[in-house]
Amino acid sequence: MADAYIDLERKDVVDEDGKTPHEKEREAWVVKDRNLKFAFVILASVCVLMGMFLLASTRFEHTKEGSPARNPNIPILAAIDPSKPLFLNTTQGSALLRHHETLSYPYFEGGLATNLESQWTYATCGPASIVTVLNALNLPQSVRPGGFPLQPAYRYFRQDNLFNECMNKILPYEAVFQGSFWGWGVTLHTLSRYLSCYASSDFKHADEIEGGAEGLRQILQKAMTTKGHYIIANFHRTSTGYPRGGGHHSPIAAYSPRKDMALILDVAPYRYPPMWVPVAKLMEGIDTTDSCGEFPLDAYKRDELVLEPREPPGSAGDPLKFLDELLELDPMGEELLTNQWWDPQCTKAQRGIALACAPGSEPCVL
Repeated sequence: MADAYIDLERKDVVDEDGKTPHEKEREAWVVKDRNLKFAFVILASVCVLMGMFLLASTRFEHTKEGSPARNPNIPILAAIDPSKPLFLNTTQGSALLRHHETLSYPYFEGGLATNLESQWTYATCGPASIVTVLNALNLPQSVRPGGFPLQPAYRYFRQDNLFNECMNKILPYEAVFQGSFWGWGVTLHTLSRYLSCYASSDFKHADEIEGGAEGLRQILQKAMTTKGHYIIANFHRTSTGYPRGGGHHSPIAAYSPRKDMALILDVAPYRYPPMWVPVAKLMEGIDTTDSCGEFPLDAYKRDELVLEPREPPGSAGDPLKFLDELLELDPMGEELLTNQWWDPQCTKAQRGIALACAPGSEPCVL
């Protein structure tokens, strides 16, 4: 037994398997190392599978409540009161715009936000809305008016180069801009006819919208999901939910079926930021009467009008010179009372909505 013990201590002594103790020890460590690696692979696989399961379940939950990439503050939406207006430059307002259910094509991909035109004078919200929509429509260069004096290659609609011969025949440039200081602007019918000078157009007065607010929801859903279709609303500010104001034109840039609210992209951003309004309130705002229908100008009737196309003031499309010449006009509108530049479309003065469509798009019908 003693000899056997001594033999085991010697490195050159082999056992019955023909292996030395050193070789057997090394094999044991190899087996342990292999087992450890196998256990590590099993543990890592379990962790990966658990992570994938958690990620999939999280995405499933957010699919129901809103994508976290577009709406990181999902609980904020629950605090929105859909019966009250909401400005876009608030946490709740911006979260609603980013919500995955919100129909926001006109605002983002449609280009309304990047082409927003601020109205130049008190009552040129109509031309400013038209300019915003026409630039978003990305019409062919051949249709666009001349560019800036120093950059003629860039053809871009502005309020001073918008009026072409077609528009001047409908209602001259001077009548719209000179009347701006008197506070008249243009009616819904005239705005729609202006749009038809460059693109396809249609309009409806509030009482022509079948189903009232429900019909307006259907119109908004269709327009917000159809490429090349844009809605301009003619509404009364205070009736729609604004703190103050009167008749106004502005594009509708988004619609939220979840909260039943529409986003008005105000063309007077110096006064109000874009605002979410309940569709029911928007319907109340467009179901109002344009003040031009109540203005006492009985002598100026449609059959007495003589509307001649005129060149707009300004030189080479210079906006600064345009404004200088505009300010030289009679600020109280007395000149307008002595000529025959009264809007012939004021025979029906109810407000409503207008639709502008890119040429070649789906039928432009409300």
